[in-house]
Amino acid sequence: IVMAASLAIEVGADADEVFAALPALVAPRGRLELVKEMKNGAKVFVDYAHSPEALKTMLLAIRQHTPGNLFLVFGAGGDRDRGKRKIMGEIADQYADEIFVTDDNPRNERPEKIRNELTKNIKIINCYNIGDRKKAIKLALLNAEPNEVILIAGKGHESKQIYKNKTISISDKQIIKSLKLKIKKLSYKDQNFRQNKKIIKEINKGIKVKNFHGLSIDSRSVKRNNLFLTIKGKNNDGSNFIPSGRGQLRHCEPYTGPNSPFSSAHSFHIETLLSLRYFMFVLPLKNHKSS
Repeated sequence: IVMAASLAIEVGADADEVFAALPALVAPRGRLELVKEMKNGAKVFVDYAHSPEALKTMLLAIRQHTPGNLFLVFGAGGDRDRGKRKIMGEIADQYADEIFVTDDNPRNERPEKIRNELTKNIKIINCYNIGDRKKAIKLALLNAEPNEVILIAGKGHESKQIYKNKTISISDKQIIKSLKLKIKKLSYKDQNFRQNKKIIKEINKGIKVKNFHGLSIDSRSVKRNNLFLTIKGKNNDGSNFIPSGRGQLRHCEPYTGPNSPFSSAHSFHIETLLSLRYFMFVLPLKNHKSS
């Protein structure tokens, strides 16, 4: 857009008129088009990307603005370059968190054969092989949680699907808009809990932690249901401040009695300040006054 505006001005257009027109610009249909934002905040985009390069570009572009998981619904066309299917499967595996492989335009090839050529190059567990495009889109929308993004790639603005000599009227946009899904809007607290669990799972695979709300790095101000983060620095190791028993705290003032918040606090050791900064950045703490 900036380049187009610069060229227009360079060939003589009035700069004020050019920049005044920019807010009225509309993106082409089916090109990274936001079709729906669901009640839980998940966003659904459609895009025409149906080549390895285009698919990778879209996934990378969306990933930069996706705080949660990135879902991908896609397929590959029949009677076309079969070599790209392996590459597209590998790209999906690398850049998406949950994948729904479905039919694109199978044409004269067997649809399941095309899908299998894609899925055999996808290693993540969260991969579904669903021929019916509407069912694949529906499952993706049902699985999406707050702050997650769904990219439905391959057809964009198209409104037809080709199976041998049969052409079906189908539109990704219309499917999305027509689906009647009962998706409950999560409370802010529930969103916090879900996000916090994902953070813990990402930081330390296999850790078992109950729901927590807010965090603290100061043992003197930790509250009930906080996550107590211990930092190892040059002079002190925060793990020394983890309670050795209910109502007791090693090397810490003041003394806490039977109602100590540590009876319901969780502790987690972080080796580097960099990790803590990452954690604090992604953890929602709105309207909470923990340290």
